[in-house]
Amino acid sequence: MKKVFSFLFLIPLLSIAQNSAQIIPLWGNGAPDFEELQLEEEEAEDYWVKNIHNPTLTAYFPASGKSNGTAVLIFPGGGHRLLVIDAEGTYAQEHLNKFGITAFVLKYRLAREPDSPYEVGVHAKEDAQRAMRLIRKNAEKWGLDKEKIGIMDFSAGGEVANWIAYDDGTEVMNAKDEIDDENYKPDFQVLIYPRPLGP
Repeated sequence: MKKVFSFLFLIPLLSIAQNSAQIIPLWGNGAPDFEELQLEEEEAEDYWVKNIHNPTLTAYFPASGKSNGTAVLIFPGGGHRLLVIDAEGTYAQEHLNKFGITAFVLKYRLAREPDSPYEVGVHAKEDAQRAMRLIRKNAEKWGLDKEKIGIMDFSAGGEVANWIAYDDGTEVMNAKDEIDDENYKPDFQVLIYPRPLGP
């Protein structure tokens, strides 16, 4: 049975650890059907990013010898207009790494930005499916247990998380390669003020 953990917990607002972060594009040539946008620059402030056209995972690994094989994919919130990437992403990964958990922060496409070409419930969902599949595909290489890969979400990120959590994990929205053969259903959830926003 899948476990669901729904609770609030405090993430200390500490300086981000100096562990190396690995940025991994979800697709080698840009998002399907939007490849021409992949070189568009992201806009960023100290705590948020937006204008995301080439979705990525940022991987944070625990200190050498500390990993317990568990991984968490983090969905920051921001109302599908931006991503609160520090408070709801990089601070959370620091907390998880302390417990030997490998963390992945997803930069997904934003449908509610002005003039966005993306649709709510379509493109961020596609990014979420692909992110989970990419983690599972590389689990052995990264020292992860394929049956201990969960998700953590904040605010509107909860809507994105819900799109992959409650079916059998086999839907393929836009097949590209063997990564899409992997199952994307998470093994557990950590829900932090999830907020479905509707259509």
